Amino acid sequence: MPLERYPQAGYELLTDHDPIWRFMKIRTFTRFIESGGLYFNRADLFEDDEYEGLPLEDYVKHVVAKMGPGHSFDYTWETLKQDRQGTFISCWSLDESLHMWRKFAMQGVALRTDCGLLKAALDAIPARTMVGRVRYSLAHEGFNILRFVTAKRPDYAQEKEVRAIVWDMQHGPRNPYPHDTPNGLLYSVDVPTLVRAVIASPFAPTSVFDEVQELMRKHGYSSIPVVASAFKAYDHLLPSADDIVKYSEAKMK
Repeated sequence: MPLERYPQAGYELLTDHDPIWRFMKIRTFTRFIESGGLYFNRADLFEDDEYEGLPLEDYVKHVVAKMGPGHSFDYTWETLKQDRQGTFISCWSLDESLHMWRKFAMQGVALRTDCGLLKAALDAIPARTMVGRVRYSLAHEGFNILRFVTAKRPDYAQEKEVRAIVWDMQHGPRNPYPHDTPNGLLYSVDVPTLVRAVIASPFAPTSVFDEVQELMRKHGYSSIPVVASAFKAYDHLLPSADDIVKYSEAKMK
């Protein structure tokens, strides 16, 4: 189906030449290469954000108060939670940063491509798809699940996310007909056309680099370059995995 823009105003457009990265753990990357498919995770199953795809509760209460008698916060909140289960997301980033490596692919890799190539891949998927930059704000306008699932709290702003979405409410729990609600959806893509390069984490050992090259060769993707992150040139300045754990623990105290 033809690729769509996010349906609301105020979101920055993506130019085709903008570079983007998809950070992956090795097991996720292996699944991508072996399946030749791009996986879209159900919006309510992101482990690092329990409010993924949901507005502030105070905003919902404000809207419900204007709806008048017969409407309740509990029912409206539950409906929003159910609707996001029909929304499936593939997360990309406009920036290769140490933050993204540490959080999402410490010992993994990143796919490197351009927005235009991602748009073309999404355009070929037989589902309703859209893509755009995530808006980081606590301010809300309107009241629909697509507005909420394309926005995140400012705490996540450094991720500079480009969010590809498959929107299919038939998979959601409010579909009255018998069906499964999958944890995610997998769609085939032309891997060599989509991926410009595979970048190995600056924190990963040499064995990961070799493992990735062998996996690519095995599945016929030797034409896609596998390269080390530019941060690798400064690995003598990078904190070790133990240093990062100690820093994280100290920050939580």
